[in-house]
Amino acid sequence: MATNLIKRAMGEALVHEVWRVDYTELDAASTTESISLVTLPAGAIGLAAWIDNVTAATDAGSISALAIEVGDAGDPNALVSSYDLFGSTGRVQNIAAGSTEVWGSMAVVAKFTATGANLGDGAGTTALDSGEVDVHLVYMDVR
Repeated sequence: MATNLIKRAMGEALVHEVWRVDYTELDAASTTESISLVTLPAGAIGLAAWIDNVTAATDAGSISALAIEVGDAGDPNALVSSYDLFGSTGRVQNIAAGSTEVWGSMAVVAKFTATGANLGDGAGTTALDSGEVDVHLVYMDVR
């Protein structure tokens, strides 16, 4: 499960939440894995979504790229479109075309897709050697 680093009210209704996903959490016996972050309040109106690639993903084995998308199960890149976590660090606001503004009741997930091999063994062991990414959401809670 992703670790929620920050949730703070900013004024009466403005909320900024941050989740950190560590490479050790990506262990699916598949090339894709979705990590549940949060189900937003019914009245959430989205203002911004971005990622901070804190530590670049690496693998000395067969994985050559690791993409992240942020959205929900029906539209995994609704908030942040695909970005490769290998090779660089820093802030990315890779907004998908037509990204949503009303996020009410959205069950937000970070979807990871590996190129070259499965993410892990499905039993707690990852194939990756490093990587940490923070997912940021800023929204108004107008319930």
